[in-house]
Amino acid sequence: MTPRTRRRTTKRKTQAPTLAGAMRGARDLAEHPEWRAVSARLTAHGEVALRLEGGAEAVVALADLKVPAASRVTGVRVDEFGHGIAFARTDGSEYDVGVDLIRYVLDPEYRRAQRRAEPEDLAERVGGRVRAYRVLKGLSQAELGARVGMGQPNVNRIEAGRHLPSLGRLLQIAEVLGVTLDQLAGHPRSHGEARGGDHVRG
Repeated sequence: MTPRTRRRTTKRKTQAPTLAGAMRGARDLAEHPEWRAVSARLTAHGEVALRLEGGAEAVVALADLKVPAASRVTGVRVDEFGHGIAFARTDGSEYDVGVDLIRYVLDPEYRRAQRRAEPEDLAERVGGRVRAYRVLKGLSQAELGARVGMGQPNVNRIEAGRHLPSLGRLLQIAEVLGVTLDQLAGHPRSHGEARGGDHVRG
């Protein structure tokens, strides 16, 4: 697809993203409250193209996803939940990226909503507690993700404080970890924490 065609595609009423990539064949983004990838492929222009449930295709440059050593990427696959993708590299290693990160890069409305909904201190607080309780439970990120229907990259983003999950997802995580919602997201003072801490009482 030529750059001119891509620009024309992004002017549709779909409000398709225009900054770092493109959405093709998308209906109103409101019809896609959660992006779930069906397949992924690399393009000849250093991009990854995701086919989403519903038929839309999201295209984004590897450079915009901060994929290290992008020139050594040889393939890409979607995880079993459709929430993450893994880039295979020439040395046999993989680099994981959450589908929500791709949406964050491409979808201005989603990006603005996330910034409003994710105060940095709250996201970091929740992430630190999820990590601490997961370790106490003896679970890996992949195991926790499997129990709540998320890919490991998404769990990693939560624990790093880069994404605040929805209330429903937090309830699922709390149930798996055997804690209350307040223990994951309550005010630090109710947990004897200093600001920004992730102390977990035994």
